[in-house]
Amino acid sequence: MQSVKLLSAVVPNTNNVLDEPYLLLQIDEIEGMYDAASRASQNAFTKLYFKPSPTNFLRLDKGVGDPLTRIYWPTPKASIDRFTLSIRTYDGEIFDFGTDDGDQPNPELQTMFTLEINNYVPDAKTAMGHRNV
Repeated sequence: MQSVKLLSAVVPNTNNVLDEPYLLLQIDEIEGMYDAASRASQNAFTKLYFKPSPTNFLRLDKGVGDPLTRIYWPTPKASIDRFTLSIRTYDGEIFDFGTDDGDQPNPELQTMFTLEINNYVPDAKTAMGHRNV
């Protein structure tokens, strides 16, 4: 069994990001977790809700209740060796936090995601299956 969990997210407080009802985190290598009418939501790993902040950065509001963990059971994914992340609006458009102009990245436009990836190794060679206890 494997699991991928979003622990935290920080995005710049730019381009009226708080005017969006939510943003979608899409991870191309992981199937979406929503049974939704829109393709954008179907492809999303999770919805991102942010708390208003007086600083230049917004932190993920994990108290809203959308799923933040994807579990692969009983068969793990063949490989999780890289992730391609995109942050999209509710209608699937990539959200533009701003442009890095120049040779050095602008620290005021950087995003940060912390993911926890677990590989669970069963302690038995064969699965026991369902038992009525």
